[in-house]
Amino acid sequence: MIMIDGQRHEGFLRHFFVLSRRVLLVLLGGVLVSGAGRPARAASPYDLFLRADTAALANGGGDVPGQITGQPQMRRPTSLPETDRAVVRLDYCSQTPLVLKREGATIGEWRSNALDAQYILPVGRSAHESAWTLGLQRRTTDDDIWYNFEDEAYALCSSSSQFAAALAYTSQRRWRAGAAYNWGEVNATAQGASVAEILDLSGGTTDWPRLCSDARAYTVGLSWATPRWEWGVQYDASDPHHSLYVTRDDSHYTAPTLTTSQRTEVYLARHRGSETYFLTGYDYNSRSSGPILLGALGRGDIRLSTEDLSVGIGWRADHGSWVEHLQLDWRDSCVGGYAQGYEGLLPGILGDVYTLRADVDVSTVSLRYSYQRPIAGNWSWLSAASAHRSKLTGNWRLRRSEGIGQDPETMSEAHITGGRLHLLALTLGLSYDSDRCTASFAYTGGYADVNDAFKGIVGDGDGGAGGPSTKLKPNPIATFSVEYRL
Repeated sequence: MIMIDGQRHEGFLRHFFVLSRRVLLVLLGGVLVSGAGRPARAASPYDLFLRADTAALANGGGDVPGQITGQPQMRRPTSLPETDRAVVRLDYCSQTPLVLKREGATIGEWRSNALDAQYILPVGRSAHESAWTLGLQRRTTDDDIWYNFEDEAYALCSSSSQFAAALAYTSQRRWRAGAAYNWGEVNATAQGASVAEILDLSGGTTDWPRLCSDARAYTVGLSWATPRWEWGVQYDASDPHHSLYVTRDDSHYTAPTLTTSQRTEVYLARHRGSETYFLTGYDYNSRSSGPILLGALGRGDIRLSTEDLSVGIGWRADHGSWVEHLQLDWRDSCVGGYAQGYEGLLPGILGDVYTLRADVDVSTVSLRYSYQRPIAGNWSWLSAASAHRSKLTGNWRLRRSEGIGQDPETMSEAHITGGRLHLLALTLGLSYDSDRCTASFAYTGGYADVNDAFKGIVGDGDGGAGGPSTKLKPNPIATFSVEYRL
């Protein structure tokens, strides 16, 4: 979390942009990034490195297509025929991706909980000859973020709910076709003494800044398999709508935005007995834009863009209860934002114009290894380790233009150049597998550090009088899943 002290001003737009820097861009950016293609998936710093569900963490946190791992996944419709029986599955994840400390005391925290329920049903003459497979899903996610240090105190709360329906068809010629429809909504609010002070809100107010989002996503996929070779391609598209509501004194501002996003994924696998060599990759991008309105009067504009590209190569040996997995992947994630706000009747001539630009680029290389082996009876133990190295650059600048002939004034800015982050993660867990039921538990912890490029952004590095420490201590992720086959 980047905290930069800003100068206090009297006009709304000054307050709006100061608040945006500390609160609203966290809400808007987080929901746009996470909701653009996945309306109810949690956004977390861990998402850059690990997919937080039991099956993925058991493979080192990599997001491997279910067609390769042999597990049906609702987000990939052509993987649904991987089961030949009706399946009910529950996945739960609890994590605290961010904790800020000063002199041993916690001054900020981010907690997230997600519950995913799925029902997959083969439809046909018999389970082993089914040509169609149906899938239904509901996912709920709750995020709570709070910060309380000196004169800063605020809390962000977000809840989301997502529904999905998918259908897959398997032909007699080894072709699979699948489609899915997702819909959901996100509601987030910002509260706290700092928010009330910036917006001149009275005590006991209920007019807190809030963000509402609804999204629809469409997926189509095609795959083909032989005993030796397998490949697949999938395309996702979505068009979420977001509305940001802010009240200052007796004025009501809105910032409706429209997002369009696309994601294309491909995979190729080569099977040699119990071994599989695979190559995966995806390309995701989204664009968001919208005005800042006071009633029907335009007071500014907001634009956001996201690009995410990933390529992975791996090897997997599956002997039933004994599984070994090795994977190397690279991912580049870019997020950029631009906002401009106006004051007065003639902005740029008689009124001030405020411009905010922010961007971040994170490039990550990850090596993952996992090993699953039986212990006794139906019990197996899960173990996985992963190493990640990220390069990060980021920029933030808020400027004010007072009028014609006046040089713009930089009100606040921050830059990260040559940032490096290293993360080591270790997962341990247990799995019980019988003819009817599978239950798994995984616990993931790790170690991380950053270089001196982050000094002065979140503190002096030692957590002393200078503020929060830049030394990172990843908090464990606990996940649980249970699957019942009818």
